[in-house]
Amino acid sequence: MELQPAVELPSFVWVKVGGKAGKDDFGIAQNLSLVVSARVLDLLENFGIPSAIVEPYEGINSTN
Repeated sequence: MELQPAVELPSFVWVKVGGKAGKDDFGIAQNLSLVVSARVLDLLENFGIPSAIVEPYEGINSTN
């Protein structure tokens, strides 16, 4: 049973994140949140990410 049969989903891609949170363009924080650079966030916002929850990353000075 489909919840929204009239809605067509966009294509999905898998992004394998291997960078360091707060250092690279993409990283995974200790709490498993995706961390992106300001450059990547600007790009994603240009494409539209209305459902994303965007919060500042507080762990920039960590040595993880």
